Amino acid sequence: MTSAKSSAAGRPPRAKAVLIAVVGLHLVAETALTPFLPQLFDRLYAIDDPGATGLYLWVCRIVGLAALPL
Repeated sequence: MTSAKSSAAGRPPRAKAVLIAVVGLHLVAETALTPFLPQLFDRLYAIDDPGATGLYLWVCRIVGLAALPL
């Protein structure tokens, strides 16, 4: 028998807390770096179109939201 308590999904409570912390850190980091992405795209890929940066951000955030339940 183990003494660790399990959540409804069969994971220890600590794993759930770590997962929530990682998702929160990702959201904060992505939001903090968003203003600098146009400069990054210009320097790395020579893309200076703000529409391309906006499309990239839109796609990344939609995919991230879709992947959260997984």
